[in-house]
Amino acid sequence: MDNLLELHDGIERSTERIKKNGEVFTPAPIVELMCNICPEEDWADPDKIFLDPTCGNGQILCTILKKRLAAGVSKKDAISTLFGIELMQDNVDLCRQRLAQILETDLYNNIIKENIVCSSIFDWDIENWQPRKDKIKFKHKQSSLGGTKKIF
Repeated sequence: MDNLLELHDGIERSTERIKKNGEVFTPAPIVELMCNICPEEDWADPDKIFLDPTCGNGQILCTILKKRLAAGVSKKDAISTLFGIELMQDNVDLCRQRLAQILETDLYNNIIKENIVCSSIFDWDIENWQPRKDKIKFKHKQSSLGGTKKIF
């Protein structure tokens, strides 16, 4: 079991899974520091939209939701302007669950389901909030260090 990342969220993450999917989870103190950079008035603006394109288990989105609610934004407005994209379905499910727990109601579960999606950021049309119709194609270019790097 020493080959697993333990986040105490019930999801087993092997070293192989972490490497394959690039799973990196931002610690809560770092999320707080990041959020402290945002102007205070942004938290209270009910029209301000927040997107985490690699939301994982929702650490950043949950902190944003709490700050918006504390600033007086209604539950509906706060969750309606919060968006997340994540590769792994188990992380999406956990993120949705955590957001619903913060709201302390299931009234907004449909909004959460629509706004927190399982996809790659490269396969998602953010402007229209739907899967891309035209997939982004990657080319691999040989680097001077002997490896390859993705270019668009």
